[in-house]
Amino acid sequence: MERLSIGSTSLSVILGILAFICLCIAYSQKKETGAIFTNAWIWASAEKRAEMDDRIKKAEYRIGKNVFFLIAVMLILLLTWILFSVPWFIYIVNAFIVFIIVYAIVSYVQTTRLERSIISSGSIQIGKLNNNDSQNNHMGIAIAAIAFTLVAIPTLIIVFGLSFANAHKEPIVIVSDNNISIKGMYGQTVRYSDIDNIYLVELSMSELGTIRRIGGYTSGQIRTGNYISDELGEIILFVQSNASPTIWIERKSGNDIYISFLNNDDTRELFASMASKLNEYNGELYRE
Repeated sequence: MERLSIGSTSLSVILGILAFICLCIAYSQKKETGAIFTNAWIWASAEKRAEMDDRIKKAEYRIGKNVFFLIAVMLILLLTWILFSVPWFIYIVNAFIVFIIVYAIVSYVQTTRLERSIISSGSIQIGKLNNNDSQNNHMGIAIAAIAFTLVAIPTLIIVFGLSFANAHKEPIVIVSDNNISIKGMYGQTVRYSDIDNIYLVELSMSELGTIRRIGGYTSGQIRTGNYISDELGEIILFVQSNASPTIWIERKSGNDIYISFLNNDDTRELFASMASKLNEYNGELYRE
């Protein structure tokens, strides 16, 4: 695994601690112990808390459990994405953020309906729901919305900020005895058994052919991910488009991989390491 920067390490620790805290809160909500982390409880007076119907309490506990569990899962997925550079995790994180928002709104509506149903059945005296309670409830909704925004916006900034930063980093390529592992967004692990050959082409990617993005990232000279070319077919790029030379990994399974760095010495050094390991692998395979 690639070594994390100090910033990524600190962020990983913070996310891990927050996920643990959220899981602890979710567990306490499941056991129906301690404070209820919803508007109906937080902004209710002490008298109203004491008078709150058990059915409403159970509904509020259930909402708190589910929301904090979902937030914990979202944080763990974000942590996994940072640690292991699994590109598609970012889409799951975004989906979780949207789902949590929708769930919180729907749950509030359902709980409000439950409270009205209990009131209409006569289980709670209507007189106990005075104007101050109504005002507190609306204030609770507003403050909770602000609080959630203060959590959601920084999370989204972190997610998209890290996506942007990772996309603009040159790939980290690890050449091992059995495979070549390319870390980062759209990362790949290629076993030597799937490689026909590795070439060092004294041309830049822009000189090799016209390419079109079909599932990758393009910014300035950066080309990362899945592209298609009339001359080369479907390919996977980790290149600076105007930098030369370019490493070409010819794969038996198709979707050849191209790699180049801004510093051409780095590209040549990586090619030498790849070619050496591939020759060793092929030599051992031939002897067997």
